[in-house]
Amino acid sequence: NKGSYIFSARRGMLDATFKLIGETENTPIFYDAMGKVEYELNDKHTLSFHALRSGDQTKIRDIKPDNFDRHDTRYGNTYGWFTLRSYYKPNLSSQTLLYSGFINHTRTGRFEKYDYADKGSFNLEDKRDYGFFGLKQDWNWEISNRLILRGGVEGRQLNADYSYFNSLTDVRINAQDSLINYSETIDIDINPSGQLASAYVSSRFKLLTRLILEAGLRYDYASYTDDKLWSPRLGFA
Repeated sequence: NKGSYIFSARRGMLDATFKLIGETENTPIFYDAMGKVEYELNDKHTLSFHALRSGDQTKIRDIKPDNFDRHDTRYGNTYGWFTLRSYYKPNLSSQTLLYSGFINHTRTGRFEKYDYADKGSFNLEDKRDYGFFGLKQDWNWEISNRLILRGGVEGRQLNADYSYFNSLTDVRINAQDSLINYSETIDIDINPSGQLASAYVSSRFKLLTRLILEAGLRYDYASYTDDKLWSPRLGFA
């Protein structure tokens, strides 16, 4: 048998429990699911696929003759990746990872109230999306029972969308103690993006029976901040 798989899914029951006890103003809903499929291509290469999805949502409903209050908040996370494990020799192996993910957050709200002491309206739309995909490869070479070399590279593309709208209208008192109609609107829409790249090399050398030396060097680059970082490493264990 060259293949195997596993799958799991869950859903929270708080919303159903709240309804049983008569609580309908706040309704939380959440769930998650994950799966894995693995297949042995041959005696040197094994390919697997992993996926994960989770989300939650909260609804608030407070609707009365003199008040309208409604808010929705939703989060979602989706990840997927392919992994190729390769064994070229007993002492030489690599792992290649192709991955992607998407994270989103949506928030909407509306409020209207009109009575003798409090008048106003409010509208909100807030949406944030973040996605990425990348490729990563790591190598492991056991040169001898005293020396091990490791190295790897990674590249990642990042994209984000941010949309925010806020409108507020109410009655306020100014510096002259007079009632005035106040209004404010905020409208933002941006789409930042960028790339990440990194590479590293490290060695592990057994100096004595109970003394190991580890040395390495890592380089990281981020296009959206133009950061170029070199990180040397030296340690004993």
